Amino acid sequence: MWLQNSSPVVVNTVFKSNLALSGTGYGGALYLDNASPSLVNATFTGNLAYTGAAIFADNGSNFNLSLSTVVDNTYSAIGVTGAVIYMLGGSTGTISNSIFWQCEGVSIEGCSVKFFSGSGISTTDSCIEGASVDSVNNITFGTSEGSPFVN
Repeated sequence: MWLQNSSPVVVNTVFKSNLALSGTGYGGALYLDNASPSLVNATFTGNLAYTGAAIFADNGSNFNLSLSTVVDNTYSAIGVTGAVIYMLGGSTGTISNSIFWQCEGVSIEGCSVKFFSGSGISTTDSCIEGASVDSVNNITFGTSEGSPFVN
């Protein structure tokens, strides 16, 4: 799904078996260009891209992902690119009450998140298997009182 200059609310949606392997190869399931979607109860599964297998965000995009599952997504970039979520151009994201699981890539193992050029992301009450994060100064992990993710 390509979203540009828009702010949709997407509820109860499955992004399954999407490919972005031609052209830039960005955004297997979701490509955001100055977009601010709210995704609630979304499932991203079996998506493949050179980078941003689940979500690619650019040009000041700001997404909210809640009550969602990101499972079995693959990025195939070799070198410094890749990632299940890839953000640049000052894009931001908020992830809450979500699960990232069984993500694979050539350059980095686990469910990686990469962001550049002033981009950042925050997570609350989420489980990210094998988390691999670049630019760790721009990510915030948190839990709420009573969260199932608190040991």
